[in-house]
Amino acid sequence: MTYVPLSQRRGIKESQGPFEGVPEHLLPHLLDWFAYAVQLSPMSTPDQEAMRMIGLALHVQLPTGARSSQMAGFLMSAAEGDEDLCLDLIDITLRMYGSLYDNATRLDGYLNIGGSVWSWWSQISRRRLLAT
Repeated sequence: MTYVPLSQRRGIKESQGPFEGVPEHLLPHLLDWFAYAVQLSPMSTPDQEAMRMIGLALHVQLPTGARSSQMAGFLMSAAEGDEDLCLDLIDITLRMYGSLYDNATRLDGYLNIGGSVWSWWSQISRRRLLAT
């Protein structure tokens, strides 16, 4: 079930969403989810081979000799300007890291509360069926 703000339920504001693609308000949360999923933090670094595989799968040219955290940052920057690439980045990351730290549930919460038409369950990407 997608959250609908009280102001919209009361008819004070017009309905916004559901959103196809990656709306501006959702983008930083999806990129934060990616960083969390690949363990991009000062205490941990993403797996270099995994970042290379993601780059290859998405046809993103990564800088030669880059460290894993640099590759992850490059992937995030590329996804910022291309909503289809962003969804692809989230999809492949979920397939690679979804079972860790309950990543699928966390991602589904972001998508749901953000009003996206997309949802992920059990590492299988599906479009949420919306009742109109």
